[in-house]
Amino acid sequence: ESLIINYHAYDPFPNPFNPVTTLRYDLPEDGFVSISVSDIKGREVATILDGEQIAGSKSVSWTGIDQWGDLLPSGVYICLMKTNNLILSKKMILLR
Repeated sequence: ESLIINYHAYDPFPNPFNPVTTLRYDLPEDGFVSISVSDIKGREVATILDGEQIAGSKSVSWTGIDQWGDLLPSGVYICLMKTNNLILSKKMILLR
């Protein structure tokens, strides 16, 4: 297994997406990770991940569904990945 030195969030794929996009990221050390999605106005609409993770290459998927289980409309969304050390953001476009 290769040694991961830096935090890295890859561009969501596919993007634009419908019905699902995958978010890949690298963690150089064990720690807390939060991955959330906000709409273009900055309102948080979904939490994809919120908890401790071990170091390594990871991925999560998002289906354009909000935290209440409703389908979100087409539009631009921002994925925020927060760790103990930094915040990374990626733009995603949902096409219904």
